Amino acid sequence: MFLDAASVWDTEFDYRDNGADYGGQYYYDYSDPSNYRASYGAALQWMSPMGPLVFSLAKPIKKYEGDDEEFFTFTIGRTF
Repeated sequence: MFLDAASVWDTEFDYRDNGADYGGQYYYDYSDPSNYRASYGAALQWMSPMGPLVFSLAKPIKKYEGDDEEFFTFTIGRTF
């Protein structure tokens, strides 16, 4: 079982001051630490003869429009 929450922010970056054209509809203010994502779920890791296998089921708690959601993931090989 797991609970995961994370955010990425830059306290000095301001897209209005650097003249860049981002044009994306999913641009968020990353200087605000409350713009985090969170999810919960369950994972199973098996050290099989062909390498580590990881199966994960996850459900978002806090998400934003444009986020790429994956309910089920399957990984063969490296793990953290």
